[in-house]
Amino acid sequence: MKINKAVSFTGARYLTYGLQFLRGILFAKMLGPTLFGLWGVITLVQQYLTYSNFGINYSVNVELSLNENNEKNQSEIVSSGIFLTMLFSAAILLILFLPLDYKKYLFDGYNIEYLLIPILLSSVLSNFTILFSNIFRCYEKLFIIVFDEFISILFPFILIFFFTDYALIKYAIWSLFFAKLISLSAYLYYNPVKIIFKIGLNRILFIIKSGISLLLYNASFYFIMISGRTIVGVFYSSKEMGLYTLAYNLATATFLGLSATTYVYYPKILKALEPSKPLEERINNFCLIEKINNTFVYSIIFLASCILPFIFIIIPDYTEILNTLNYLLLSQAILASCLTANSLLVASHKQNYVAIGGILAVSISVIFGVIISQNHLSFNIISLVIFISCVIYFLYVQKMAFSLLKLHTFSLFDAKIIIPVILFLILNMINYEKIAGLLALTTYLIINYRSLNDTYLSIKRVLFQNI
Repeated sequence: MKINKAVSFTGARYLTYGLQFLRGILFAKMLGPTLFGLWGVITLVQQYLTYSNFGINYSVNVELSLNENNEKNQSEIVSSGIFLTMLFSAAILLILFLPLDYKKYLFDGYNIEYLLIPILLSSVLSNFTILFSNIFRCYEKLFIIVFDEFISILFPFILIFFFTDYALIKYAIWSLFFAKLISLSAYLYYNPVKIIFKIGLNRILFIIKSGISLLLYNASFYFIMISGRTIVGVFYSSKEMGLYTLAYNLATATFLGLSATTYVYYPKILKALEPSKPLEERINNFCLIEKINNTFVYSIIFLASCILPFIFIIIPDYTEILNTLNYLLLSQAILASCLTANSLLVASHKQNYVAIGGILAVSISVIFGVIISQNHLSFNIISLVIFISCVIYFLYVQKMAFSLLKLHTFSLFDAKIIIPVILFLILNMINYEKIAGLLALTTYLIINYRSLNDTYLSIKRVLFQNI
């Protein structure tokens, strides 16, 4: 049996994400909650800066896919993307010239103004490598992307054995800068598209317009999770930010493997749900993809909720975040289970519905998050608000997707999934978080035993077919 290239790429990313997971745990242990809070704010700033390019990488990706047989257009698209990224990068670097007092005001309580040079430089290079990773993805040069991700995780990881405390943070940021510099050099060396210096204004304006639209779609639901980190970072102490950051990192890392698979198979999912297919075929494809995806998602969340508590044996200073971690795991699961509905809406050119749902959910999480913080309540309640926002987002996009397929709305609710999810949620709310995962997993396996076997056979056919 021959495994296709996509599976090999996904396996390589699993190894990379495993190293990232280990690095996160060791950073948390070496730094302690307070300094890990500083690290959390730095990575949060970098996350926001990667969205400062107005979605240029998304637009370039789409345009290259639509012009796959036109080399001249491809060169113009890539060159325009590079030019715009340079322009936005210059805007980022202007932050360095702000007065010191203003920079202190921006990052009040964390003293990261003295680390701004490596933070901004690494963020600028990250924007370029993100652009090139989208370009290389279109040409199926996937292992250059893995190389970029791997050394970006490896370089800071190595420093764990040489530095501690503030020095570890400082040199980790600089190491990320050098990793991105090496990655960018590799992308430029193996670049499959000729870069030209004659760029049309109309092309640039179109990429910006398209990029902003795609950014609103891609980032809207992503910001549901990040909004919680932002509120904790702004209104809570550095120690509380460190605790919340670890919970967020663990929840996010749990689903990285699933996102790696989605990254490769997403174009095939879109094709299976495109409007040109007969309605009955689209419904069948939708149900199959939904079944496979949900099997992955909820198996991962319940299994992770049983395993992750053992990590606190290594890092006992973070034991109190278990409740928060469970809420964020559930939130990630809800978002991940929206994959099929989101894909259907995008394939039907209705991605604005996804953006609207995301903006609605983010607004709810921010408004109630600020209210909670101003009343000096635990950040654990903020994680519960994030979960509720994710549920609202899920219901909205599922309703839109079901309307397109002319399905009844009561089909939104699958009792085989809802029962263990509600059990998990209730046990967490009444402070039985230590056994919530085990009981929910047991219930899930009992209820879904037969369908799990059927889904496994479907997954095997999809992953191991020759492409």
